[in-house]
Amino acid sequence: MLNKLILLFFMFLVFGISNAYATEEKSAYDRVMETQTLRCGYFVWAPYFSIDLETGEKSGVYHDMIEELGKVLGFKIEWSHEYALGQQVEALRTGKVDALCADGPFTRSAMPYVSYSDPYMFLLGYVYGAKDNPKAKSFETLNSEEARFTLIDGDGAAEFIEINFPNAQLLSMPASYDPSQLALNIVTGKADAMINDPITFMSYREEDRAKMVRVSDDPIAILPMVMSVDKGQRDLLDTLNQGLSLMNDIGIMDRVIRKYDPKGDMLLSPQKRYIK
Repeated sequence: MLNKLILLFFMFLVFGISNAYATEEKSAYDRVMETQTLRCGYFVWAPYFSIDLETGEKSGVYHDMIEELGKVLGFKIEWSHEYALGQQVEALRTGKVDALCADGPFTRSAMPYVSYSDPYMFLLGYVYGAKDNPKAKSFETLNSEEARFTLIDGDGAAEFIEINFPNAQLLSMPASYDPSQLALNIVTGKADAMINDPITFMSYREEDRAKMVRVSDDPIAILPMVMSVDKGQRDLLDTLNQGLSLMNDIGIMDRVIRKYDPKGDMLLSPQKRYIK
């Protein structure tokens, strides 16, 4: 009897270890295919992604875009983890999410650890400053130790400021701050300039917008909005790209973008794979 109990114990132990190992080794692609659910990591940045404080309803251009991707692929989209800017890699590495559903190659330090999908839209990055601020007259006047840019920790603006305005000072705020604080820093004189996009800019208060101006007519950067997965999750990335390609081919991306940008001058659609 004792021998049988010992044998059963070891069989249970071996089975438990094997099962735990198999679970641990399950890829993000396997989890998604098994559950038919894509667990999305997201960050709140109105109007790209907003949450109604009363109802909890989620909305925004990248929210709608990913929901459409779920329909194309037959996956339920589960907005399972809100992360602060700068914590993207950790959310993927720890398996809290299968994909970051609004990301971009904005932070060079993250590139060795994630793989990016094809873009589903492009943002136009401009430099904005106060109309009456002499430091915000040109890129040359802003590239000075006397000039100060405002930004939010983890936002990719830091990368472009470092590249284009290496002499400027930074006024950085925690990732928990609302993007509207960027505009307030400009109009109150706490900072001289910011890098931002027209969609976000148009969400600011009218009285604040009236006090600011683009420093240049041309964007300082055109930024792809993409998804990202943990490095090595090639099967999942291929699946997401196939869905995104179909959305672009049949006009779904254009439809979502025009809902938020009817004139088509603030967001850009990806180039088509065909020529008319």
